[in-house]
Amino acid sequence: MSVAIAAGQQPDPDDIVEAVSQHVVLRQHGAGQLRGACPFCGSSMFRVRPSHGTFHCFGCGEGGDAAAFTARFDRP
Repeated sequence: MSVAIAAGQQPDPDDIVEAVSQHVVLRQHGAGQLRGACPFCGSSMFRVRPSHGTFHCFGCGEGGDAAAFTARFDRP
């Protein structure tokens, strides 16, 4: 399963899948998890847990909720 958001569509600030899908192609990874390439370090160990509303990269250690993910892209 791949998740994608239409170009120009704004993600719901509380929906981790919508926020991450703006930058990462996600695929199903086991029960209740999605995976993709980390947009911060390129690692393939990037996971999203929709039921918890969180993301985590086991490569670089970035993680948090939808607001934290979105804010990461706003950093200079």
